[in-house]
Amino acid sequence: MAEGPGNELTGKTTEYGELLFNVFLHSLVLIVLAVLNVAVERVVNYFEPHGIENDIFRAVQVVFGATTLGPVIIFVVRDLWVLSIKARKMVDAARTKQ
Repeated sequence: MAEGPGNELTGKTTEYGELLFNVFLHSLVLIVLAVLNVAVERVVNYFEPHGIENDIFRAVQVVFGATTLGPVIIFVVRDLWVLSIKARKMVDAARTKQ
């Protein structure tokens, strides 16, 4: 294929599309895990635990939430950060051409 501005634009569009897809996918996982966390809370409330049982259920819920939602949030923030850096470089490159 011949080199030209169209090919460069297509490559960048594909790269941005992949980044946006990753953000969407990670956000979807985040939503699923949040819904799962709410479902676990409802199941725990259904059994109406008292005393130490309630404390154990709450501790497990907090640990589960932190260990599952934390990494997903980190990936979403990372993807958005990379996307913003690439967009900034593209804007800077367009400004220097003018």
